[in-house]
Amino acid sequence: MTTNKGITWESQTLGSSANLNAVDFQNDSIGWVCGDNGAVFSTVDGGNSWMSVGFGTSYEMEDLHFLMTKMDLLLVGICFLIQLMAV
Repeated sequence: MTTNKGITWESQTLGSSANLNAVDFQNDSIGWVCGDNGAVFSTVDGGNSWMSVGFGTSYEMEDLHFLMTKMDLLLVGICFLIQLMAV
């Protein structure tokens, strides 16, 4: 977690032993992180706490991007496009 736009970082515990590979934020509060074994987590408080988001896969998630569209889509890995109903 960072409070100074990435100059310094503080470790966070997500409750997973998966290697984490990518992070993307929609704004200062809402973000996602993904990793190995299908690990995807979301936050709504700027990274102070994280919630596991299960997609029922064990694929290694190498990257993710929030797509700013009318339907709020999250692109995870190479094959998952998820319409976000609520985080």
